[in-house]
Amino acid sequence: MKNAAAYRLLFTANAISGFAQGISMLAIPWYFSKMINKPELFGWMYSATTLIMLFWGLYAGSLIDRFSRKYVFLGINVFGALLLGIVSAFGYITGDVGEWGAIAVFSGTIFIYNIHYPALYAFGQEITERKYYSRFTSVTEVIGQSTSILSGAAGAQLFNWTSYLSIA
Repeated sequence: MKNAAAYRLLFTANAISGFAQGISMLAIPWYFSKMINKPELFGWMYSATTLIMLFWGLYAGSLIDRFSRKYVFLGINVFGALLLGIVSAFGYITGDVGEWGAIAVFSGTIFIYNIHYPALYAFGQEITERKYYSRFTSVTEVIGQSTSILSGAAGAQLFNWTSYLSIA
C-alpha cells in the first residue's frame, strides 16, 4: 500500500480517539450515578441525545457525501477538541465542571462518534487503492474494537482506584 506513514498516523489517531471516547462514555454515566447521585438526569439527557441522534445521523451522512471527507473528518476532530478544551478550561477556572459540562462532553462525544466512523471509512475509501480497501476496513475495525476493550479495562481500573481511595 502506498503512503504507509499516513496510514500509521491515521490508525494511531483513530486509536487515541477511540480510547478517549471509551473512557468518556464510561466515566460520565458513572459520574452521574455515583458521584452526584443524579442517574435520572443522566437518563433524561441520554434520551434527549438519542432522539436528536435519529435526525443527526441522517444529516451527518449527507455532510460526508456533500463535502470533502478529509475536511469533515478534520472538522469533527477540531469540534471535539474545542468542546473538550472549553469544558476543561471552565472546570480548571471554576474548580468544577458541573452537570452541564459533563452533559456537553457526553452529548458531544455521541455526536462526534456518529459521524466519525462513516467519515473515516469514506475517507479511507478515497485514499486507499481499491484492492486494499478491505484490508483498510479490517485494520480500522480491529483498532476500533481493541481500543474499546482497552478503554473499558482502563476505565474499570480507574473506578477501582477511585473506590479504593474514597474508602481509605
